[in-house]
Amino acid sequence: MIFALSRSALISRDRGLWTSSGSRQAKVISPLGGFSFASSIESSANVFWSPRECPHVLAASAEPASRLRDNDAFDLSRVASQISILVSADEWQNVLFTEGFRNLQLAVVGQNVLEPARLTANVLWPPAEVKQRLKGLECLNALRSTGRLPPRFFPAEPRGARLRLVLRALDGFIAGASHREIGIALLGKARVERDWADPGDHLRDIVRRAIKRGRALMNGGYRRFLL
Repeated sequence: MIFALSRSALISRDRGLWTSSGSRQAKVISPLGGFSFASSIESSANVFWSPRECPHVLAASAEPASRLRDNDAFDLSRVASQISILVSADEWQNVLFTEGFRNLQLAVVGQNVLEPARLTANVLWPPAEVKQRLKGLECLNALRSTGRLPPRFFPAEPRGARLRLVLRALDGFIAGASHREIGIALLGKARVERDWADPGDHLRDIVRRAIKRGRALMNGGYRRFLL
């Protein structure tokens, strides 16, 4: 469904508003931001990426859809996923479709996307981005056909377990925890008490490497995940 709260349900620092599309509603966020009162401050926030930075974001131009050719129109009212729209200062409409941990983002210029539109996009990309762009286009077509973000386009991250460990280590480091305390959180108290003083420093090395990796990600290394 499109993000469905009443018009009075949005609290904004500036001009966040609800705009209807037919009988349904999409959340439109101003360039300075806004949030729903029903959203927990502890919940994950929607993240919008610039198409210049992330090849998974599809940039497109929108023009009014022809009434005689409904088959080539993209209509948000037919999408069952949650939709958030961030209008940037340069009038780009950043449209984020979300289902759980699955998401797809469009960056659209031209016709108001709250109305049925015909989307066109550049099909010539840098070689390093071709795979991501084609996958995004296929996912968009599936979304248009089914109203959903099919799970097949969002396989599990094979490095997920390792990255979770790294992020937990980074959280502990930022919070001021000792390496031993971080080790207990990551590996368990029993293992740390048994092996922390081992001459090979195996557990200490695990913690040190995890912290180092986490700090590298925090200082810009995360951008490699966008490719």
